[in-house]
Amino acid sequence: MRRVVGWLAAALPVLLLVVVPLALFVATAPKGMHEAWSAPGEAARSLRLLLRTVLLAGGTGLGALALGLPAGLLLSRTDLPGRAAAAALSVVPLALPPYMHAIAWIDLMGRQGLVNRLIAALGGSPQATVSVFGNPAARNPSEAVFPSGAVWILSLALWPVAAGMVAATAVLVDPHQEDAARLEGGERAAVARVILPLVAPAALLALALVGLLCLAEFGVPGLLNVPVYPEQIYVDFGLSYRPELAAAHALPLLAVGGLALAAVLALARRLPQGVQTEEFGSRRLIRLGRWRGPAAAFVGLLLLLSVVAPVADIAWWAGGLGQYRTALVAGSDQLLSSLQFSVVATVAAVLVAVVVLAAGRGLRRSPSRTGAGQRPRPTAPRCSGWGLAAWLLLLPAALPGSVLAIGFIRAGREARIGNGGMLLAACLTAIVVPAALVGLWAALRSVDPELEECAALDGASALRRWVSVILPLARPGLLTGAAIAFILAMRELPATILLYPPGKETAAAMIFSQMHYGFIGDVAAMCVLTTLLTVGLVGVGAMVGLGRRRRPHPPAPSGVSC
Repeated sequence: MRRVVGWLAAALPVLLLVVVPLALFVATAPKGMHEAWSAPGEAARSLRLLLRTVLLAGGTGLGALALGLPAGLLLSRTDLPGRAAAAALSVVPLALPPYMHAIAWIDLMGRQGLVNRLIAALGGSPQATVSVFGNPAARNPSEAVFPSGAVWILSLALWPVAAGMVAATAVLVDPHQEDAARLEGGERAAVARVILPLVAPAALLALALVGLLCLAEFGVPGLLNVPVYPEQIYVDFGLSYRPELAAAHALPLLAVGGLALAAVLALARRLPQGVQTEEFGSRRLIRLGRWRGPAAAFVGLLLLLSVVAPVADIAWWAGGLGQYRTALVAGSDQLLSSLQFSVVATVAAVLVAVVVLAAGRGLRRSPSRTGAGQRPRPTAPRCSGWGLAAWLLLLPAALPGSVLAIGFIRAGREARIGNGGMLLAACLTAIVVPAALVGLWAALRSVDPELEECAALDGASALRRWVSVILPLARPGLLTGAAIAFILAMRELPATILLYPPGKETAAAMIFSQMHYGFIGDVAAMCVLTTLLTVGLVGVGAMVGLGRRRRPHPPAPSGVSC
């Protein structure tokens, strides 16, 4: 009976959030296949778009990981000077919508940007030397196969995803293993032998999540005149209202995203698994010694490029306080709508992640019976059904929001559900569930299975073990996933444009409309207000969730040494 309940708990959100809307979306594809792939030159153009999109995703994933892995370790486990302030500022790049990063860097490193003007003033070439639009010497930089400018901007915008995943897992290191490695070879041995193997699953999942998010990105490439696949899908439906053509164009992106997810999940199951013990929060900081200065310089430069430069440029465009007052009066309803939809989507996504992972953990592991004096051994039989559920829930991360929005529009019509906000809340939940799922999953891999076994042998029910033992230990990963989910919901653009109900326009939709009409001052002021609201709420949530962190004490059965 418990297995049946577990299957139903895992299957229901998958069906409602992913399977039904995607099935209805793909069902329209046959009508547009001929026009999308058989027209002269259309297939070659679509394949070029797909290749450029894949290279954008892969390059950004590697770039964000290269920046986020050392930053996450430095901000969570070392005696870096100003660590708390730097950790708080690291949320800002993620809270700022990617298209605002692009606007700022176009102003700073465009062909007539500040950097090129400074180079010319210092006696350099009067022509553009560096440009986010690509090689200035190229005849048509926008047609370059590798979109280097978009990779640069998105890596600076998304490195906090990798840093947050790594930091949330790095604090779960078993202090006994860490101290043993430190006695043998010092701090380097503790990092190389214990910490890095533990954070490897989180780092891999962060790389995958960033790459998959970039498969769905069209705002930054659109501003840089870089043709990518998501832009084509949005044009097919949002401008031409051709859902069958959008579905036909989306099929290759569905295949690429699905294959990438399957490969990542298969590899992640083979990575080493760390453990978390009762000494939660007892780990001491790693002393950087002579590397303290270079480490501080690296983090400072990273924050300068990803926080100070874009925020200062946007604030300059926003002007004085009068512009902010005007934007607040004009956009207060939009900010409230964004907040309402984002909170609902985040809470729903966290609940889905907890339920699905709890069901999967119960289906794949059962308390083993051991003899007296023997330590319990966890069992983990294969459960392909749960793996399929996880794969389906992660799939929306690889899809443009417009794809899911079209699917939910069709689902609403079939079920005769009016557009009163329910469709947008459900679509946002599907979009942000991968962040909550990955954050909690990465933390669960570091929870010592023996703690759950001890509680089970002491008679604790499955629900009590999950609530009182597992979730408290996985709290950092859960809160990280919830924070990222909230930020992604606040800045989601394509889905909100297509789904927001009358009178419930979101801040992202308002910003997009103002960008279209060239109101750059209003856009900048509204983005600053949205960023302050997002960062403020994430900061309050972090203080409430982690400020009173306590050590969980699972029940220890008599006669068994835990």
